[in-house]
Amino acid sequence: MFRSTEPGQLPPGRCAEPDDRDQQHQHRAGRLPGRARCQIGGTSGSATATGGPITNLAQGSSSNAISVGINNATAVAGANNGTVTLNLASNGTGTSGLAPLALAPQAVNVSASGFNAATGSATPSPVVLANQRVGGTGSQLLSVANTAAAGAFSEDLNASFGTNTGNATSSGTISGRLAGTNNTGSGSMSVGVDTSAAGARSGTVTVKLPDRRRRRRRQQRTGHGQRRQPVINVSGNVYQVAAGQIISAPLNFGTVQVGQAVSQNLVIATSRAARPGSSRT
Repeated sequence: MFRSTEPGQLPPGRCAEPDDRDQQHQHRAGRLPGRARCQIGGTSGSATATGGPITNLAQGSSSNAISVGINNATAVAGANNGTVTLNLASNGTGTSGLAPLALAPQAVNVSASGFNAATGSATPSPVVLANQRVGGTGSQLLSVANTAAAGAFSEDLNASFGTNTGNATSSGTISGRLAGTNNTGSGSMSVGVDTSAAGARSGTVTVKLPDRRRRRRRQQRTGHGQRRQPVINVSGNVYQVAAGQIISAPLNFGTVQVGQAVSQNLVIATSRAARPGSSRT
């Protein structure tokens, strides 16, 4: 709940006893002060109030039985204001014995600034990488957007990677991405596959998209921005580099005449055993 108190107003949830000017009925003999009563009279705007009533509050005492705030269900991004009216009375119970006497109501102004939580998205998904060889560095740059409504009352987005599975790899982070953009702030994020071995490589990466609380603690979100963790499938084929080898015996054509054409077939083979994803000579 939003909580804020304007300077000079009654602190949230506190009712003070009436002063001497408000105590219009007192014990005539000893001028003994009455006890205070306080209850919620009404609300306006975005203000809310709960608790109470407070009865028989002795002079010099205070109570936090009444709380005021801003209604999160109707709060908006930006300024949220309202007023809580507290009805006061002087109660003679335990002092003068006189019936309660209504006093002037007191208004409590309540205000707070609401902020949209950042909302993130990451594309493309799934990711299919171009063919590459063992030891390759091919990767796919992700487009990470803060899809919250653009404006001064929306929070920035931070993004990072969580757990990877299978042969998927990931690198990078993003910080301070403004609402309504996919290229502000700093950093970048990319995904790929482990190319240490040949074959059809695949796995998943988890993208963590929490919102960045860059506002003061007393300022609240206008909703419950969930921290999304989309999972992206990543795949790609990795090929082994071919290594050729001549296995024919040393060539010796013997004695030949000038201009005579001689030839011999060569036997060439790869030096690595065939495997899925291997290149050919």
